[in-house]
Amino acid sequence: MEPVLRNALASGEIYKQYCPMAFEGKGDYWYSNSKDIFNPYYGNKMLKCGRVEETIK
Repeated sequence: MEPVLRNALASGEIYKQYCPMAFEGKGDYWYSNSKDIFNPYYGNKMLKCGRVEETIK
């Protein structure tokens, strides 16, 4: 997905975000158009858990 995003953005930014606790502590990434963390893996339990790893422009 990341190579597609890098070549497709005409404007704006996409944020590559990371949750270290996803998948039994193995961690995983997701992409968002917001810098704010809204963790898709744990929903309301840990909605703000995670960090921005990279900004794709």
